[in-house]
Amino acid sequence: DPTSLSTLDSAGTGNGPVVITYNGAGIDRTNKVVISGDTNDRVYATDFSNPAAVVSTQIYSDDTVLDTPRGGCGIDETRQVAWFLSTTPNALVGIDYSDITTNGGSVAGSIALPYQCWGLTYDAANQIVYATTGSRMFSYDVSNLSSISQLDNLYDSNISGCRELAIDPVTEVMYGAVQNGGIVALDISDPSNMSVLSRNTSGASNFCCKVDPNIKYAFGLSGSGNIYSYDVSDPSSMTLDDTFTDSLIPTATGYYRSLAIDTDQKLLYYKGYSGTSSDSLVIISYADPTNLVKVNSITSTQAMQVFLFNR
Repeated sequence: DPTSLSTLDSAGTGNGPVVITYNGAGIDRTNKVVISGDTNDRVYATDFSNPAAVVSTQIYSDDTVLDTPRGGCGIDETRQVAWFLSTTPNALVGIDYSDITTNGGSVAGSIALPYQCWGLTYDAANQIVYATTGSRMFSYDVSNLSSISQLDNLYDSNISGCRELAIDPVTEVMYGAVQNGGIVALDISDPSNMSVLSRNTSGASNFCCKVDPNIKYAFGLSGSGNIYSYDVSDPSSMTLDDTFTDSLIPTATGYYRSLAIDTDQKLLYYKGYSGTSSDSLVIISYADPTNLVKVNSITSTQAMQVFLFNR
């Protein structure tokens, strides 16, 4: 019930053990666990099988393999592998989290990257990882963990500054939030030959992107205090249908931003910041995507940085 919010439990205090920041986190809904990376080169598993008594455990740490993981976390629920981008060395690294006891994680597979990448998403159905940096988009076949291969290296100025990525599995189109402004759509029907379909530059710098494939709308959260609603029914000609403004949306440079989506109830969740020591979870409805409406919010005394939604 989004009109009646309450905190069930928390794991970790202060700077640990769950410091996921911009390094991202992924949710395994089948096994009821969140996998996250932190700025100290550690990977954590947070067991939420009992939401009222969550438990977080460090499962992996080796900065010679996975250094300052960033750009998100792709979850393979079937094989229980979490995909991260390593900073130094530049690499795509998969961590086996089938054992979530202390230091129970291990490297499932990895491949060196030609550049330091900042954005990642995982197509679990086809076992493809997409990674982005600058004006480049890479695709990797991770179906064979012992022999990961690069499929494509797309260069296009329209994806410059692209960070968070979201896939519509029906149309095989991937959408990206563009920090230089707007949203970009890419054809990934053939991961070995990706192409940019279009870019809508309406809206300020976007940091987060989510898509509802059921109604063909994508949403971008910007660094200027706005959430944008884009009609992507025709990904070659996207339109901006609404702009939602809220003083709680972080605007400070370098401040952490997060956007989560509930496609069943047509809700968006984002991290709010009031300029004090308190952060908040804010919910807006996109039941009418041409008219985004704020539903509720709840304040926390803990600094919140990444939101995930458990369907």
